[in-house]
Amino acid sequence: MAGIGFELKRLFEVDQNFPPILTAVKSMVISSGPWILAVVTVLCIQIMVRPVLDEREYQSLLCIIVYSFVFSMILTSPLIQMAIRYTSDIIYSRQEEDILAVFLGAALVIGAPSLALSYWYVSTYTEIPEMAYSASIFYASLSLMWLAMVFVGAMRSYNVVTFSFLAGMIIAVTGTSFWGRTSAEASIQSFALGIQVTLFSLVAILLREKRPRKLLDFNWLGRLQLVPLAVSGLLFQLMIWSDKMIFWFFSTHSTEVLKGFFFFPEYDYAVFLASLTIIPTTAYFSVFVETEFAVAQRKFLDAASYGESLQSVQEHSVQTYNVFMKGIFRLFVFQCMIMLGFLVICPYLIENLGEGLIILPILKITTLNVCIQTLIQAGTVFLYYFDFQKEVILVTLLGFTLNCIFSFWMLNSPYEATGYSYFLTLIITLNVTIITAVYKISRMRFYTFMQAELT
Repeated sequence: MAGIGFELKRLFEVDQNFPPILTAVKSMVISSGPWILAVVTVLCIQIMVRPVLDEREYQSLLCIIVYSFVFSMILTSPLIQMAIRYTSDIIYSRQEEDILAVFLGAALVIGAPSLALSYWYVSTYTEIPEMAYSASIFYASLSLMWLAMVFVGAMRSYNVVTFSFLAGMIIAVTGTSFWGRTSAEASIQSFALGIQVTLFSLVAILLREKRPRKLLDFNWLGRLQLVPLAVSGLLFQLMIWSDKMIFWFFSTHSTEVLKGFFFFPEYDYAVFLASLTIIPTTAYFSVFVETEFAVAQRKFLDAASYGESLQSVQEHSVQTYNVFMKGIFRLFVFQCMIMLGFLVICPYLIENLGEGLIILPILKITTLNVCIQTLIQAGTVFLYYFDFQKEVILVTLLGFTLNCIFSFWMLNSPYEATGYSYFLTLIITLNVTIITAVYKISRMRFYTFMQAELT
């Protein structure tokens, strides 16, 4: 994400003729394209399809969309983390001709199981087996889109990312408007078509690279040093989603809207709305926080690697630590401002969308949870800069474990207590994350020289 941040920061600082508001919008699209695609498309589909589809068709559509987004992010995250870290090494070694082979290998490893798993589940465990083919295509396309987006981002083709999401969103909404309103299956096919337009647009930039030396590269699967990265990626996603899934499958507040598809409607809708606040915060973090830390860390490592004086190394380490502390504080203030502004407009937003104000208490705690979750994610990103992978695993494992414990403990608590199990989890996890990050980064000189080879 720092690469995206540098590009966008340059746009903010250099191109004075480009309107700042458009630059801000572009940064949000690039850094949070999937969320924007999901939010805008789902809302448009809801508006266009709800009046013309019967209840079963409408619920079938929403079930496939929501479950596909949730489980594609959880299940593909570990493999994407491994593949993109391996690709970063390839780019650093100036072997760009191998990027396409790595992508195709990862696409096969992710796409084939995604297609088979989703088809098997929908055809076997739900009451809509007739939609198994369309649902599996949608799920597999979505999983591959996450992969392609990360690969193209690693190559710093940010304009391709922006216009690909825009093109896909337009196709999905247009297809739903003219064709997808006839049935739930037609709607999901229209949405899948939009995702595929985005996917193929992203893949096009990879095809422009040099001819690969081999068609498929699976070497990244055998790199044991990449396993901690995959584990921490999976644990972080599980930390985020475990309480939602526990409420879906075990709580008395949940509803089986269709066989095989469970929801806690009020909580799910609150999570969906609160997650909107992540979009501007991710852009702010990428442009103004992470870039400063990346520059400070690079100067420290250069000073340590190229034999500068001990005083110079110490000054750079102190500067890096100060940038980290200032970045966490600035991110906290920015996220709080977004959260408070969002909470002010929430009653009007809920009323205009036709939802009852009964979800407002849940929405408030859920928005606070998103704020804390963002700080935890930032803390783990900073830890990764110094390759503290074990620490990130312990933090995310703690968050996942606590979320499961608190969620089961508060499983059938009063309606008003919904969201507080995740809040307790995040408060404890945030404290552990910040303490760990402060301890490790404040001792960066010790860890850097301990890991250096003796010459």
